[in-house]
Amino acid sequence: MPVFRLAVFLLCGISAAFGEGVNPLSIHQIAPDQFQLDWFASYLRPYQLEASPDLLGWVDMGSTVVGTGATNGILVQKTNDKMFFRLREGAIRPGFDGTAMSREDDHTYPQFAVPGVAGNATSVPIGFQINFFGNLYSECYVNNNGNISFESEYGVYTPESLKNLQSKVIAPFWADVDTTNLASNVTKFSSGNETVDGHPSFGVTYKNVGYYSNKGDKLNSFQVILIQRYDTGANNFDIEFNYNRVTWETGGYSGGSNGYGGKSARAGVTNGGAFSAEIAGSGIPSSFLDTILATGAPNLGQGLIYKSYNSNIPGRFIFHNRDGSIEGTFTLNAGPDQALTENHSADIQLNGSINPSNYSGLGFKWIQKDTNPPVVFSNTTILNPVVTIPTPGIYQFELTASGNGVAALSASDTVEITHPATFDVYAGDNLNLTAPESLIQTLHGTATFSGGAAVSVHWTQIYGDNATISNPNSLDPIVTLPGPGFYDFTMTATTSHASPFIQSSVTSIFYYTE
Repeated sequence: MPVFRLAVFLLCGISAAFGEGVNPLSIHQIAPDQFQLDWFASYLRPYQLEASPDLLGWVDMGSTVVGTGATNGILVQKTNDKMFFRLREGAIRPGFDGTAMSREDDHTYPQFAVPGVAGNATSVPIGFQINFFGNLYSECYVNNNGNISFESEYGVYTPESLKNLQSKVIAPFWADVDTTNLASNVTKFSSGNETVDGHPSFGVTYKNVGYYSNKGDKLNSFQVILIQRYDTGANNFDIEFNYNRVTWETGGYSGGSNGYGGKSARAGVTNGGAFSAEIAGSGIPSSFLDTILATGAPNLGQGLIYKSYNSNIPGRFIFHNRDGSIEGTFTLNAGPDQALTENHSADIQLNGSINPSNYSGLGFKWIQKDTNPPVVFSNTTILNPVVTIPTPGIYQFELTASGNGVAALSASDTVEITHPATFDVYAGDNLNLTAPESLIQTLHGTATFSGGAAVSVHWTQIYGDNATISNPNSLDPIVTLPGPGFYDFTMTATTSHASPFIQSSVTSIFYYTE
């Protein structure tokens, strides 16, 4: 969708409108120095009205309005002989598009120095020097998959937690962008001396871009701008993410279907080491989309075009980089990996931490990331919960911290817990009997724990007509069957820890008649 700009000129009570687009802006004089401005705002599209006395400096005239498909308006008091107004759709800034990349999928500018042959990535000048986490850069790599990087190109198409990247990346929307479909525009970036509020700036604009593989049925529009802020200190700068439209979130090779689900987009910044800051909702399907998939209603709670950070313009997120770090962010640590002793019980305390420790307004969430049997958390919303694991093994847990505000930021970290003991529980082989074999049989279970704790067992019947288990707390119980049929029995083994490990196994008896 094109950015729509329209200017209205007021001079001595006479008005005229000029511009382009399909959203007419009209002006009506209702008093000598008062004018009513009205425009049609398309459904779900955000619009920003701006004023200028000279067509050079522009000032926002209040919060962005999200269109309802009806007319919006504002009453204006003329304070100068000349007043200009423009209507701008969405948070994306005009410009920052002088150099175009080729139609392509996963590569980095200039992609095809030799026609049809990918490679030969080249960094491009920012136009000024920035201090990014203690390193000075004056160039960056423009990557097609919704991010810029430093030191080397970055072509990975399936997003994961930014903390795992081991590359310095600024990502307004890291996902599998694919501009090969003719319905998609191509990625573009700065080629001249552009400014934001008078500050030299460099930007990359992903305007109406499609997704893998060669899809153009849904298009996204977003932008990243680096803004020089030497007025606050040497090599300081701001990062600005702008979003006009988010209608897809995942490429087809990242588990997505028709642009949805799977390993969905992430947005944020990482230093390639211990620090990362992401916009809350990163990696969570449907979070960033303009609409709620199930209902089609505006996704006001999470959609990127409706949220903001350090800005009063919906769809605009600003990160202030000062002295090599990002203000207002935090570092999260899920604690050190732990290798427990063999005789350790099933209870383990996780040791998460936040820096700065007094950072307020955060919520915490622990989840189990491995494929082992489910653990039990004492509380998933505190930094240091106790976890009860069902059996020894290697477990991985992820801690996420998210701000509670409208513009929530999030960070995540993982920890691995290894319990080296073995706990082998087996209810024995299935028995296949035929008449006239005895209806009284002995089961043969085994239960061993390498950690030194004692093990107790208990047998129960879980299927079939009621049988009698004469000694259910022994490894080899005697079972009396009521007659031919099918029977299932479970042996549950429990260690003698105060917080025991518990494991079960099932065996079956099949008694046939000829």
